[in-house]
Amino acid sequence: MLKYLAQAVHEAHLKLSGMVDANKDKPKPVDAPALVAAWQRYEPVLKLWRKQKDRYFAEDPTPLKNSSYRLANVAQIATSQAERIAREPGISAVSEAARLAFADFIEPFVDESSRPALILAIAQTLWDIGEKARAVRLVAGRALV
Repeated sequence: MLKYLAQAVHEAHLKLSGMVDANKDKPKPVDAPALVAAWQRYEPVLKLWRKQKDRYFAEDPTPLKNSSYRLANVAQIATSQAERIAREPGISAVSEAARLAFADFIEPFVDESSRPALILAIAQTLWDIGEKARAVRLVAGRALV
């Protein structure tokens, strides 16, 4: 069920962003009301996913890795779209929630074999949104050599 929810959110945001392939296409700008409305539709799914993932991660998180990456991709696209229209009403809340979602969905899969640039990007995101303890744990727990 979590995989299908992640897929639905991912496909909905790609469509909103005028993208066919997340790996090749660049997201198109979205107006503030559309982005805020879309994020409000995604939030219940993101909350449910965060709540239920621990049940699955306790056993083996591998089956949910792609789903987690899809949700992180949605958050990353939404963040970049929100930054373009940062002065619009309601966008700062979307931007902060999307940045937190990006870190939440990528962080469980970061390990010693992860690229240092990815680790630093996640740590910087966490630091910027005030999750300084998580950022320090992430960097201190990994060898960035």
